[in-house]
Amino acid sequence: MELMAHSGVVGNVEIIRKKERQAYTSMYFKQDKFNLLREENEGYGKLLTALLSGGELQQQHLPALRNEIKSLIGAFKLDPNRVCDLVLEAAARDAAGCRVWLQLMPMFNKDAPMQMLAMKFLHYQQDHSNLTAGEDDASGSADKAAGNKGPPVSLFQLAAEMIKGGHVSLEGLLSYLSPTADELSNSYKTRFEQLREEVKGLSLANLGDSTTPGDTTAGPAEEAAAAGGGGGGRLALLTGKLDEIAQTRGITDAPDEPARYQGRPPPPSGMLGPGIQGMGPGMGPPPPGVPWQRGIVPGGPMGMGGMQGMGGPNMMAGPPYMAPGGMLYGMQNGPMGGMSASQMMGGGVRGLGGGVSAAPQAVRPPGGGGADYQATYNVMPASQLDLDARAYDRALLEKGDSHLQLLQALMRVGDWEHALGMLEWLQKCHGVQATNDLDTSRHVLSHLKSLLTPTYTSLYPKGPLGGNVLKRPPYSTAGNPGRTPQALPAPGPELDPLVHQLLEHLGAYVYRDTEIVVMLLRVLQHELVFYGGMRPLGWPVAQQGVDSSKVEQVSKVLSNNIFPALCISYANRALSQEIWDVLELMPFADRAEIYRQGIAACSATPVSAAASTLAVKAFKKIKARLALPDKTDK
Repeated sequence: MELMAHSGVVGNVEIIRKKERQAYTSMYFKQDKFNLLREENEGYGKLLTALLSGGELQQQHLPALRNEIKSLIGAFKLDPNRVCDLVLEAAARDAAGCRVWLQLMPMFNKDAPMQMLAMKFLHYQQDHSNLTAGEDDASGSADKAAGNKGPPVSLFQLAAEMIKGGHVSLEGLLSYLSPTADELSNSYKTRFEQLREEVKGLSLANLGDSTTPGDTTAGPAEEAAAAGGGGGGRLALLTGKLDEIAQTRGITDAPDEPARYQGRPPPPSGMLGPGIQGMGPGMGPPPPGVPWQRGIVPGGPMGMGGMQGMGGPNMMAGPPYMAPGGMLYGMQNGPMGGMSASQMMGGGVRGLGGGVSAAPQAVRPPGGGGADYQATYNVMPASQLDLDARAYDRALLEKGDSHLQLLQALMRVGDWEHALGMLEWLQKCHGVQATNDLDTSRHVLSHLKSLLTPTYTSLYPKGPLGGNVLKRPPYSTAGNPGRTPQALPAPGPELDPLVHQLLEHLGAYVYRDTEIVVMLLRVLQHELVFYGGMRPLGWPVAQQGVDSSKVEQVSKVLSNNIFPALCISYANRALSQEIWDVLELMPFADRAEIYRQGIAACSATPVSAAASTLAVKAFKKIKARLALPDKTDK
């Protein structure tokens, strides 16, 4: 300034300094966006009336509303940022017309939508416990009444629509969510490791050390029984407690034998005369005056012990039918008296073909090790074994986590580009498998089904009852002479690449919808036949050759999704056949590699690893149940 004064550019320096201070004050301290008079309240009152009194906003009403908002801002000098905030509030309340409301965003500064949305999320991270009744805390009142502390669902829906419309960026919004991604990752990993350790602990359980599953304590009598006779004492403790386990679990003996046949005649006598549940050929009901009994009873003329009820085919008998205990027998007047295959096999176990049956009553000899006891043994049906691994499919993520709610909102609005990006970010950057959450996996499975449907429908051109085109040979056969070698069925659309991306994030959790698993297997078979160059038996060789990329994609789905899902699912022979229909098309070397990778994938997922461990544990229970103390009792 002094230089300009000495050079004669300016006259009085003090006057120039005064004007400089005035300009600075006007630039940084003058309130020119709004005032504190009544016009402000009146202007916002008119704005709220315009925004909230029309119900669902229609496209044809948008130009008139835009002009009215501009007029109110200019007439009452309203703050445009506060007006933007009110427009977003109206959009959140109108879920059906949210996209129409967002067409008003170009009216405002390009940074305003992001700033206003961030302030809404930050508001729910503040402590409002000091507010008294009647104070301004109108946000999320309905959600708070329902016990929800986080942002309402409508706010996440609004955020998803704004991300899809390009008004805000997903990366910019993630930094305003609470808890942070690092806190989410730490919580997930902690629960994951706890579940993994619990699954590992399943294989460490000692069946002889506890009275019932989960009970690790033993009384003095149990300790004495376990100590006596070395290994024999432990076996005595194990077998001696089966009655108590069965009683605890509510396992009871089958009803009396005459009641099992529900009014039908009991099985007739065998070839060599009547017997009593024995192994010998003379089998049938007991003689008059001898009651029906459970367990070992004297056999017939050639009796050796009692195996009944495996449910095999009748030999030279009339039409068979199944007794409730599992024994298959025919008409009374058959040439061999309706003797089933199970009745000709000897042994000491009854009821393997179905139903609850009994093993022999046994008295432990004193010299066999352990305490003397007398016990009856009840065979446990499969429903009483701990085979269901779904109890270990536990939520590793908080139900109301903001990241999950935003992810689900993106899926609901159909923005799968950003949803997949968020899934990738959680998985690769933070080690969080978001599909562990039940609601998230349902959204993914639902979209997966919609992607599979076009190809799946092409497999049934005549409807579900018309049959699968892959099950019919496409050329002339003796049973179908009208078809020609050129009569190949038309291929359906090729599988969308998005399917493989969704399956990569689902992993074993695809088991939660068996219908989708079956659809997926049939569509994979379609991919191999029409686009992979693999032909079923009886089909002409594909001209284009084998597409190794298709085979690799199918192999990855089988090993990372289907096999772990099969471990967790209930026994399903039809599902196993569907898997074989796909594997049958692949070379043997590829099958071996699929099995190897499938085993590794099952071990990496706690719920499928639990299924494997429980199966081994149940098998050990069965072996221990069959391994009775004395050889004569087996």
